[in-house]
Amino acid sequence: MTKNFRLLPSQVVISSRLAVIAGTILTFGCEGHSQRATVRQERVSSAPSAAGKQRLIPEYEPRIGSLVSHDINVVDSDLNITSALAGAGTVWSIGSKKSYKFSDPGFATIGNLLAHMKSKLSPNSFPQVRTVSSSTSTNDFAGLWMRDYGPGFARSTDGSNVVKVLRYQAFSQQGSTEVPELFAKAAGLALIDVPVRMDGGNILINSDGVCLRTEGGTPGRNPTEKDQSEAEVHLALRDFAGCTDIIALPPIPGEGTGHVDMFFKFLANKFVAVGQMDDTAVADSGEPDVALEQQKSLRNAKRILIARGFRVVDIPVPAIVFGGQDAMNRSYVNGIILNGTIYVPKFENFYAIQHFEADLPEDDDNKLWQQYPDQNRTQEYEKAVKEAYEGSGLKVAFVKADKVAAYYGALHCAVIGVPKF
Repeated sequence: MTKNFRLLPSQVVISSRLAVIAGTILTFGCEGHSQRATVRQERVSSAPSAAGKQRLIPEYEPRIGSLVSHDINVVDSDLNITSALAGAGTVWSIGSKKSYKFSDPGFATIGNLLAHMKSKLSPNSFPQVRTVSSSTSTNDFAGLWMRDYGPGFARSTDGSNVVKVLRYQAFSQQGSTEVPELFAKAAGLALIDVPVRMDGGNILINSDGVCLRTEGGTPGRNPTEKDQSEAEVHLALRDFAGCTDIIALPPIPGEGTGHVDMFFKFLANKFVAVGQMDDTAVADSGEPDVALEQQKSLRNAKRILIARGFRVVDIPVPAIVFGGQDAMNRSYVNGIILNGTIYVPKFENFYAIQHFEADLPEDDDNKLWQQYPDQNRTQEYEKAVKEAYEGSGLKVAFVKADKVAAYYGALHCAVIGVPKF
């Protein structure tokens, strides 16, 4: 079954500090934890005409910068993430001019947000930030997880190397199609809709076109998932994302997003980082039985990848934090690779905002900031992570991510690398 997704009309406000890029954008339509061009427009009304003409760009290829949501700069109020990303190139912050999902009186307008950024970022970092904002939308269309509903970048396969962007109809975010459209207009890139329902966090690709997914995507999150079978999703990924071979890994128990990027990452064409939980982390978890099943599933996935001819490096998985809406997983695999450096989440203290009643004052730091169940192993974890990634040929930069992790994600969920054009 294929579906066409209508683009939402919007006006675009481009910061005077927004750079314009040349290229082409392709999109998957999205619904879920995802661009119409005004310059060199190549948008097509029928998705099949774009079939077989592009392939997703692997994360480890060169980038000119990164794309995040306005909301990440509100939740991560110290701007740890944007500050780190600014060292790797331009950072595009995108969202609504009139409202943010995580609204706060101090961030009522885009001007307030920019003023906050200027006050927090260094004189070298702030000039790297560009903003793209809708002047008409008042809905909370952005949210933290840009990976799921923002643009996914692909390159044409006809030898011209034209860059395109894929848009998914994401499940977890229930996000609007407006975000990729905004970026396309601001950057002067063409838009192509592709008929698939999935979150951007549930697709990884290497240079050979081998794609990794978690089987079933986000099971149980949205009844509209029944609109497309797993086979139909795979067919769309083959035709429009260039996935010549799809490895559907088993779901990971105790991990609520259902996204492959939580515990798996291509470091190179035949080289995969895989999260692995040791027995001590299982015992330290709030519900050891669930953690044990997660440990078994991750070990099984590792065996599958080795059997398929991949070299694998183990990355430690800390204990699972239970309570609140969902189990909270901390993942050192859910980082982002930008030009030879992997930006890895740093977990220092547990931000327990999701684990209290809604009426708890957010400024009650004595209650909001707690210790992780395996806090005493933080240095041990980070040492192992650093050695594993550096041994894989990457530089390592840790980025404080406790507030972001509290909403059940990390850096790869929140950041999209923008490739060179």
